[in-house]
Amino acid sequence: MKPVRKIAPKCETCRFFSQDKDIEGHDLETEIGAGVCRRRSPRSPQSVSNQKRQFPVVWDNEWCGEWETKRGAS
Repeated sequence: MKPVRKIAPKCETCRFFSQDKDIEGHDLETEIGAGVCRRRSPRSPQSVSNQKRQFPVVWDNEWCGEWETKRGAS
């Protein structure tokens, strides 16, 4: 029987986590472990009405209750 590998339910293992390097307003090259959650559509920041909509920035070791495994991961 093949051993089952358990994946930790955190952002870096979630199918909605993305570490694109060109996220406006963030330099993800220097913010190690930062990425965006693409679970839902981008939102406008509540404090600034004229800013472009953005996906929320999260850290790879965070987690939430909507985690889903990446496709092809086991």
